[in-house]
Amino acid sequence: MTRQTSLAALSEIIELQKSPKPLSELEPEIKECLSKFSFLLVLTSNDATERQMLSNSLSIWTKINEAIQVYMENTGKDPQTTRTPLICYRTRLIRGVILLARNLIVGLRSLLLYSDAERADFYSRIGIRNKDISGNLLIQSLYVNHSNNIIPLCLTFLDIIKELEESGSPEFVDVYYNAMVACFEYLTNITNISTDLKKNVTPDYNADTLLEFLSALPTYWDIFARLNIVETNLLLCVFIYFRNLFNDDELLSKIFHHHPRALVNLVGTCLLKLMPSVRNNEKFTEEQLEQLEIVSLSMYVNMVSHEGLGPFLIKAASSGNDEQAIVELLRTFQIILTSKENGWDKLKLVNIVAWLMDYFKFTAREASALLEKKEPDDNEKARLSRLHSQTISVLDSLSSLTQYDEVRQMLNHYHFLSDLIPFFRVVERNTFKKKLKDDQAPPHAKYFPQVKLIIVEIITALVYENFENQELMRNIHGLELILNNCNLDAHEPFIKERAILCIKYLLQDNPRNQEFVAKLEAKGTSIDPENEAILEQAGFEVNIEDGKVKLKKSTRLAELEQSASSS
Repeated sequence: MTRQTSLAALSEIIELQKSPKPLSELEPEIKECLSKFSFLLVLTSNDATERQMLSNSLSIWTKINEAIQVYMENTGKDPQTTRTPLICYRTRLIRGVILLARNLIVGLRSLLLYSDAERADFYSRIGIRNKDISGNLLIQSLYVNHSNNIIPLCLTFLDIIKELEESGSPEFVDVYYNAMVACFEYLTNITNISTDLKKNVTPDYNADTLLEFLSALPTYWDIFARLNIVETNLLLCVFIYFRNLFNDDELLSKIFHHHPRALVNLVGTCLLKLMPSVRNNEKFTEEQLEQLEIVSLSMYVNMVSHEGLGPFLIKAASSGNDEQAIVELLRTFQIILTSKENGWDKLKLVNIVAWLMDYFKFTAREASALLEKKEPDDNEKARLSRLHSQTISVLDSLSSLTQYDEVRQMLNHYHFLSDLIPFFRVVERNTFKKKLKDDQAPPHAKYFPQVKLIIVEIITALVYENFENQELMRNIHGLELILNNCNLDAHEPFIKERAILCIKYLLQDNPRNQEFVAKLEAKGTSIDPENEAILEQAGFEVNIEDGKVKLKKSTRLAELEQSASSS
């Protein structure tokens, strides 16, 4: 199909959009146009050469933009026309135009993979002497302006859908739903261009308009469910579109800096409204839900390692607004950071650990103030609960990342243990330890469960074969904290086992720490049979020599070390 034929088809669609003729006269013309245009869509879907040939035509892209503008103008003039079959036909036409744009983006992207010589050969073979415009400039222009028409068009479709349901005309809803899917298929394609092409250009987007669309979706998702539109194409495309946007580091920096509140609202809409509404819809299959969960998570993968994340999070959390959205965002980051199997490159690890340390300091400071308050009011209790969730997410992420040498080195370089132990002490001093036999807690008891457990995990990773950190733990009285947590606590499952392992690494090849523990008797800390059993589990025996308590490696531990060294 020649460019001229394609331009003629687009021009016909524009004329049909503008035509004042009644439906009875237009219907046959529209049906014929839809039939011809369907052939063009099939051709550009299946024929790579045709797709590439048409994609680099500035004239065709100009006509596509004009068709969308005309449709928007017509629907804006008389909202009542949205209920008529004529506007449904016109919407089907504009959906065809958007699907063509979706296909042509693929052609333009593939054409730009050619070398200059290959591209010249391509144009020679298909009989085109010169390109209309530099393909790089064209796709960059489309990328920069991609949301200017399409997002407002989708908002128009949402308004029409709501009006159709309220007016009792649901039979037309699927037309607008399918048109929205086409819009976001186009948006996912245009934002999925190479990093090189995104250099030095940033999308001209309206954060408020994007947010308006996303905020509206949960309401309309209920409408779709009531009308038995049960499929995930739209939401999948929406999530992939935002994932592509957030993969652009420059754009993400701009959003963090200029639109932090909009981003918090966007995240809150996705995590607190959209996904719960989908999970609660019994009509979705497990496979559909799993696919949506995975794609939803992918929106945040690049965000989690961005250098601007830390300041953004602290600023958003400090405002006191939408704190639950921050809780959910941190929980999402926790899932990503604790489940990634292939590791991270060094720069990303540095960014991740930097914001995790900064945010820990923020939550530790805020939570400590509330934990040390004797009788917090209901609002303070609710905030402490949210801070607890945030602290868990941050510490669990850090604990998972300590498997990497670079992370432990960075935590040591910034003296993270010196920040961690004071908070450990606050939690230890101000929370209720529940033993198995305890029926109820004392009045005004505070809970901060599982935090100490994760803190012990991090300490264990940092003191393992690290003499400086072993010494530091003794000097800042961290050893006592570990020993104090060697008992069962229903709020800290398995903390006893983790604390025993931590003691082992604290005492290993460190005579001063061994001596310190041995002298606890003199300081009034009795090494009773239970504590003695704990030390033995850590690989040490308690002996009395010349009236003094001394520790030595157990026979079993010595045998194991001897066996390991000789093998």
